[in-house]
Amino acid sequence: QEEKLKDIPRTNLEHFCTLDIRNPAHAARKTGIICTIGPSCRSVDMLKQMITCGMDIARLNFSHGSHEYHSGTIANVRKAVESFPDNRQIGIALDTKGPEIRTGLLTGGATAEVELAKGKTVTLSTDSQYKEACTAETVYVDYKNIVKVTRCLTSYFRLVVKKGSHVYVDDGLISLVVDEVQDNALKCTIENGGMLGR
Repeated sequence: QEEKLKDIPRTNLEHFCTLDIRNPAHAARKTGIICTIGPSCRSVDMLKQMITCGMDIARLNFSHGSHEYHSGTIANVRKAVESFPDNRQIGIALDTKGPEIRTGLLTGGATAEVELAKGKTVTLSTDSQYKEACTAETVYVDYKNIVKVTRCLTSYFRLVVKKGSHVYVDDGLISLVVDEVQDNALKCTIENGGMLGR
């Protein structure tokens, strides 16, 4: 006899509280279900169905859509949760996009490519003379503060670029290790190479 998903306890505490020696034990779910909410499933009715089917966390991808769009989605998730009488807890995860740092044009134009080979040295420079003249040895980056801060964790704790820091290029496909921090450049060793350009 199959249990309906809605009859399965949603938490370990609920599972333990419903154990009864006179009845067979419920199946206890040991994983959470995270659902990415997009245009086709952001309505309150669809979110109710997703919650009924076991969604624990609604994930919003901030790489797409405006803040207003996501604000509306959050409101819909809250309305859907409030419609259940059992005080369900549904988390909302915001998948935020960090700042995108753009590289300059390669020597040879918009269709040119260069290989950043593993073990070689490359300089990431904020000097605008390289903006349209990037090579495998020197790549222009448009983020002027790249030599100062890689990311800010809180207002009290900052991770500063230093020797040994990692820099990722091309959505993480190419990784560099910082060897030296200069006034307007980072000298790096290519840890994981690849083609840059296109």
